[in-house]
Amino acid sequence: MNPDRESWLDPRPSAAGHALAPRPAGKARRTLVLFDNSKMSPPYERWRPIRDGMQQELERMGSVAIEYSDLLIEPLTEHAGRVARWVAAGVDGVVFGVCDAGVTQPTLTLAAAAEKAGIPTHRYTL
Repeated sequence: MNPDRESWLDPRPSAAGHALAPRPAGKARRTLVLFDNSKMSPPYERWRPIRDGMQQELERMGSVAIEYSDLLIEPLTEHAGRVARWVAAGVDGVVFGVCDAGVTQPTLTLAAAAEKAGIPTHRYTL
């Protein structure tokens, strides 16, 4: 088969896409959330220094609230309420940590809901 002359079948399902939330410009102080998806808390104390360092860096940009939820057991139906609270609180951005192993998919699902609501997100991955 000649790839220049033949069409290829893309097996991925089509899906309506959403643009990312706009990233704020400038150096204005921000209202941020550092979201612990259960990896930066007990029993994963070895990741605590990462959380502390991330918090210190984020505090250079503005106020930082730390939130925690074990996304491996939290129902996906909780995401809408959490994102609505962030919107109501005027959150300018959310940093999710730490993404590895099984917690990555539910973290990305929550991040996608925040992006759809206009809140920029970033994930910290090991």
